[in-house]
Amino acid sequence: MVARLIQPPDDPLGEAIPSSVRTAWRESRRTELHWRLRILSASGPTPCEGRNAVRCLYDRAQRAAWETYTYCAFACGLFEGDRGKDLRARLADREPASFRSAMAECATCWLLSGRFRLPVHAYAPGRKKKKLDMSTVMDGQDVGIEVKAPYREPPRRFWMGDDAHLLRQCLDSANKQFSSEVANVLVIVPQVRTRVFSDRDQLVTALYGQERITFFVNTETGAASEETIEFSPEGRLLRRRLPSGRPVKPSGEPGYTRVSAVIVVEESPSEVWLRKAHSARMTGVWMHHDMLVAHNPHAQYPIGPDFFRGYVQFMDLGEGYGWNDGEPL
Repeated sequence: MVARLIQPPDDPLGEAIPSSVRTAWRESRRTELHWRLRILSASGPTPCEGRNAVRCLYDRAQRAAWETYTYCAFACGLFEGDRGKDLRARLADREPASFRSAMAECATCWLLSGRFRLPVHAYAPGRKKKKLDMSTVMDGQDVGIEVKAPYREPPRRFWMGDDAHLLRQCLDSANKQFSSEVANVLVIVPQVRTRVFSDRDQLVTALYGQERITFFVNTETGAASEETIEFSPEGRLLRRRLPSGRPVKPSGEPGYTRVSAVIVVEESPSEVWLRKAHSARMTGVWMHHDMLVAHNPHAQYPIGPDFFRGYVQFMDLGEGYGWNDGEPL
C-alpha cells in the first residue's frame, strides 16, 4: 500500500469550506451554522471582558484544530476525486451530523498521519464492495479504518446514565463494513453527554460487558443466597449468545472478529487554557486530544499493544483485561 502525498492549499480550511458556502450559512437562522461561522472567523485581539475572552480563546483553538485536520486530509488525498466531492459536500451540509462525520474523518487523518506518522490512503475497500473511510499500515499489516462520530446533546439538568448504546451502534455499523481479509480499526470521535475518557466504563460496557449483582432464590422456600458481584461478558466483543439465547456463531465463538481495535479520540481545551483563560492574558491556546485504545481479544488480525505504547489501552495485562494506566473498572 503506497500513500500519495499532495501539497495542501495555503488556506486548507477556506478551500474545504469556501466563501460561497459560508455566505449561504449566514442567510440561515440555524444556531449550529452560526456557531460554525463563529469558529471559522475566529481571529483578532483577545477581548478584555472575561467571558468574551474565554469564548474567543476557545474559538481560536477550535479553528486551529479544524485547520490542522483539513490540512492533513488534503495532504493525504481525502479531498481528491469522488471521495473528495463527498467530503466537501458533508462539510458544507447544513445538517450537524454530516458536518461532524466529515470533520471527524479529517481529524482521524490527522491522528494517523500527524500523531502516529502513518501513511494514509483514501482508497479503502471494505466488505462486499463497501468502501471504508481510509486505510493505513499498523504493526506491519494493512489496516482498514472506519470513522464514526456519535452525538448526544448535553443535558440541561442533572442526569444519570451513559451513552454506551451509541458506542455499540458505532461498532455494529462498522463491523458490517469491515473486510475479513485485513485488520480493521474503528475510530470513534464522540460528542456525548459524559466524555468517554472521563467515564471509561461506558466503553467497557459497550465492548466487553459489565459487573452484575447475582443471587439465587429457592423457589420452594423463598430463601435467597448471598449476593455476589460477577462480570457479565455481554459486550459486543465478548458475547457468545444473542439476547434470544441463540449463539452468535455456530462455532460458539464471539462475533466481531474482523475488528482488531477501537480507538476513541476526544477534543478538550488545554489545561493551561483552563487555568488561565479567565485572566484574558493567555494567547497560546490549543486543543488537546485524549485517546483510548480498546483491543479485541478475539480479533482475527490483532494489532499488538506495543504499537500504541504511551497511550491508554484496555488490554491483556497478564491477569486479565484492564486499563494499562491502573484505572479501576
